[in-house]
Amino acid sequence: MGTYIYCVDNTGVVIVKVFQVIGNRFTRVATLGTKVLVVVKGVNVRAKSLQDEKKKHKFRRGSVHRAVIVQMKKKFRRRDLSYIWFAKNAVVLVDKGFIPLGKRIKAEIPREVADKFPAIGALADRVI
Repeated sequence: MGTYIYCVDNTGVVIVKVFQVIGNRFTRVATLGTKVLVVVKGVNVRAKSLQDEKKKHKFRRGSVHRAVIVQMKKKFRRRDLSYIWFAKNAVVLVDKGFIPLGKRIKAEIPREVADKFPAIGALADRVI
C-alpha cells in the first residue's frame, strides 16, 4: 500500500498510487493477480483515448479506480518451481466486473493473471 505503480493499458493514465488491497481489510501486501484500489496520480494529456470529454473527466488526476496487478519486480514463484519477475511494477485498470477499461494492454502478462482474469489475457500483447 502506498506504492506508485505504472499503468500499462491505453486509458491515458500513466502512474497510479495503491491505497487499498481489495479483500481482507488487514492485507497490506499484493502479488500478481491481486485486486487493488488505486488513485490516479499522472495522466498523459496527449493520449488519443483522452480526446473525448467524458473520458477526460473519468480518468482525471485524483480519480479512484479498481486495478489488477500484472507485473512485479519481486520474484514470484510458479507452481513448476520456476521464478518470474519484471523490470517494473504495473497494473491494469478494470471496472467492477474486472473487465479492462482500456482496449489494449501494452505489456507482457504472466499466465497466472491471464488464467485468473481471461479478459485481461485476451487484450495483452503477449502471455508468458
